Amino acid sequence: KKNRKPFGILLSGDGGKSWQAHTDDKAELPAYRLLKISGPDGRLLAVGKNLMQSRDAGKVWTNAGAMPAASLGLAASRKSADKLLAATAKGLKSSIDGGKSWQATGVGPSGKPASMVAMNKQDRAWTFVVGAGLYVGQDVFADGKGKWRKLAEAKRFDGALIHLTSHKSRPGHLIAVTQYMKVLQSRDGGLSWAPFAK
Repeated sequence: KKNRKPFGILLSGDGGKSWQAHTDDKAELPAYRLLKISGPDGRLLAVGKNLMQSRDAGKVWTNAGAMPAASLGLAASRKSADKLLAATAKGLKSSIDGGKSWQATGVGPSGKPASMVAMNKQDRAWTFVVGAGLYVGQDVFADGKGKWRKLAEAKRFDGALIHLTSHKSRPGHLIAVTQYMKVLQSRDGGLSWAPFAK
């Protein structure tokens, strides 16, 4: 067997038509599952065994701390690089120290998995708790828990949600993907959902 070098971080400057290595090809990089932009300085966060961060667009990485066990997703504040949310198999967790420590948020029934988490530029956040439903949060880092409310019951969806994004100029327009790869949209901030249509 030939030893294959890891690709590391790849960068595209043409909308994804071509890609180039962005890290030193001698660097021993771990496998990364997720990449996020965090904080006003635009640092990169990568989820592998640990939470890694880069302040130079991915050339050099440092270990920010351990991710919570069984992490399924990560959302990062664009206002503060220290404020993070992690969807895990044991619920939604939050960090206000850049991933050094994590606390339970108390969103949804205790011990239920949070299958996804998302956050927009205004730090409005969404999470889906399996068997409970879709929640939205404001001031989500206040007192370690924030203010959350349920938007829709879990039975409205085809299984769990695994991804959600909001339209950059129409915050009430949400698009979500279910675990069975169905694409749904909401035009009222998440209260009602329908199949996505262009």
